[in-house]
Amino acid sequence: MTATGENGAEPRAPSAPSRPRLWATRPDALAALLLAALLLATVAVIAVRNARVGGGIEVVRGPEIRYRVDLNAAGESELVLLPGIGPARAKRLVEWRAAHGPFAGLEEVRKAARMSAREVERLAPAVTFGAGPAPTEPVAPTPKE
Repeated sequence: MTATGENGAEPRAPSAPSRPRLWATRPDALAALLLAALLLATVAVIAVRNARVGGGIEVVRGPEIRYRVDLNAAGESELVLLPGIGPARAKRLVEWRAAHGPFAGLEEVRKAARMSAREVERLAPAVTFGAGPAPTEPVAPTPKE
């Protein structure tokens, strides 16, 4: 014979305490996962934007921050950072360097990039030819046609 409770129902055995759920509901879990993915993507974008460009750029610190690009090590993406150098000239410089070897000075750069003497003068403070200082050699004027 079984014992019955006050209302005639069988008494229940005490249940084990339930564990708290990590996520309140399934939509909450999905929202948290999406938020974490967005945060991770944002961190990745910031890291890529702040990534150091290859070995062809030297940052010069002083009253103002400037950079100098090593013309013998820089790729097209670094060369376009220079004044007067667009994608077409950057490509010409890289192709010339591949065919003829490292640049020896500004005169070779002027010929390879088809630049005027004035353009090369503007470019000179922003370039190096290896680990040395910026070149200071005079640039021959471009003959007028």
